[in-house]
Amino acid sequence: MNNLIDKNSSLVELQELLAFKGWLKEAEVVEKVGKAGEGNMNVVLRLKTNQRSFIIKQSRPFVYKYQEISAPIERIITEQKFYRSLSNSHVKQHFPALLNSDKEDYLIMLSDIGDVEDLTNIYNAKKVSQSLLEELVLILEGIHYMRIKKFPSNLELRVLNHQHIFVLPYKENNGFDLDQIQPLLGDLSIKYKSNEQLIKQVAQLGEDYLKKGDTLIHGDYYPGSWLERDRFTYVIDPEFSFLGFSEFDLGVMAAHIVMATSDRNYTEVIFDMYSLPFKKKLARQIVGVEVIRRIIGLAQIPLTMSISDKEALLDWAVELILD
Repeated sequence: MNNLIDKNSSLVELQELLAFKGWLKEAEVVEKVGKAGEGNMNVVLRLKTNQRSFIIKQSRPFVYKYQEISAPIERIITEQKFYRSLSNSHVKQHFPALLNSDKEDYLIMLSDIGDVEDLTNIYNAKKVSQSLLEELVLILEGIHYMRIKKFPSNLELRVLNHQHIFVLPYKENNGFDLDQIQPLLGDLSIKYKSNEQLIKQVAQLGEDYLKKGDTLIHGDYYPGSWLERDRFTYVIDPEFSFLGFSEFDLGVMAAHIVMATSDRNYTEVIFDMYSLPFKKKLARQIVGVEVIRRIIGLAQIPLTMSISDKEALLDWAVELILD
């Protein structure tokens, strides 16, 4: 990698870099640069020129928000492949368009959906519309319906994700100070970290996650990857995508809707909306795994719940996994 960019890059530097790559139109001048969203995994910038606005995104050999955590820099290439795999026009309109990519600098250029917030506000709103759910399920079906024969294994990033989903939340000395998130959460977590039957079943699910499947999945299908503008739903950040099993995306989505609304019935509501064949038991188990990792793992979400409410939700998650 020769050219690093970040929010402190000057307009002149960005102008010269993009002009050198041939990514600018004739007489196009970069006039403004700013952050585009949180950019947990990567550097993500919004550039405004005298002609348009677009997004540039660059990966690093670490997680940009948690730079002590190493991560494969090639993930941006996987994201590029995902966009290029979107042959279904219905699905494609819900994602940014890939405008340019550069493997040497691990850089991609995307169309700008607009300066809109992701849908993590549903955790505070504690409700979600039926129309949004239906749209999200339709998008997911469209992704899963595509038959992709060749796709990057994305194994290195999956191994990292595997640790944070299926392993670290269940280790007693994992470096996560849960009491900093909420008093007594650390003590509560011991109940699940000492459940040998739970840990054994989660480990088996983790092995399934690492296997190659036959279905293209988004890999991180939760409110932080969803945007809404003018009542139209967009999905971003498919860097965790790979050929796996549809139940993973479906379970992750259902888990977050349940956590946001505190309504467990949404699990079956979402499963009933999904029209492609899938294994309900496996999808329910993924719901449980995702709930546990988001409450006692590193990748926290803004849940305003009492400890007793979290315990009840965690106990339900255990039931889903072991049922």
